[in-house]
Amino acid sequence: MSYLPIWFLDLVFPLLNSLKSYRQSMLSQVHQFLATRDTLQRKTHTTVFDAILDDPDLPTSEKTPGRLAWESQLLLGAGTLTTAHVLQSTSYHLLTNPPILRKLTHELHAAAAQHSSPIPLHILEHLPYLNAVIAEGLRISNAVMHRLQRVHPDTPLHYGDWTIPPGIPVGMSPPLIQYNETLFPNPHIFDPERWMPFEETKALQAYIFVFGKGSRVCAGRELAYTELYMALAKVFGGK
Repeated sequence: MSYLPIWFLDLVFPLLNSLKSYRQSMLSQVHQFLATRDTLQRKTHTTVFDAILDDPDLPTSEKTPGRLAWESQLLLGAGTLTTAHVLQSTSYHLLTNPPILRKLTHELHAAAAQHSSPIPLHILEHLPYLNAVIAEGLRISNAVMHRLQRVHPDTPLHYGDWTIPPGIPVGMSPPLIQYNETLFPNPHIFDPERWMPFEETKALQAYIFVFGKGSRVCAGRELAYTELYMALAKVFGGK
């Protein structure tokens, strides 16, 4: 797609043209950053670009403007579209299920009556029904649909009667787990009660797979949870 002219995309697939324009915007900002990097006032933290450019172990091919533009596009997409999709889906299900919405707003109003406005994050993190709503929203929305692949580089993997040679990607799409009827009966129904009492469903919470697992878990997971807590509390709690 990078090699297709904009007029051609306008003609055959206008939606892709928007994506290409977005990438060109990222590339333009990368060039601006590189041109002014040495004169920029040093901040108290390192940017993603700084970390990539200053890494002595990365080859020069990994430090080109095009490579940095792809990194920008990935970070912005992963950090905005996914959380926005979960919020959109969760809000829809709340608004179309008045009993669930009433229970959530009752919990949020009770918390708001005891604390400052806005309700502090550390309080929101311990509200059982809000946690249940967020868990169910993450489960049913499937913000990440593609396989989260991992590769064992050196030795075979053994799983039951299967032997998987080294270098073979292994992955599973989150919907296969989060819509599994054995784990989640009536999986297409938005039901926060499946997570209640929330503190007693730790085993079930392990099957929330949208952030991945292990050493390659999503770097923005805690930020995403913070956004979900605060946005839902603000919209449906009135504070």
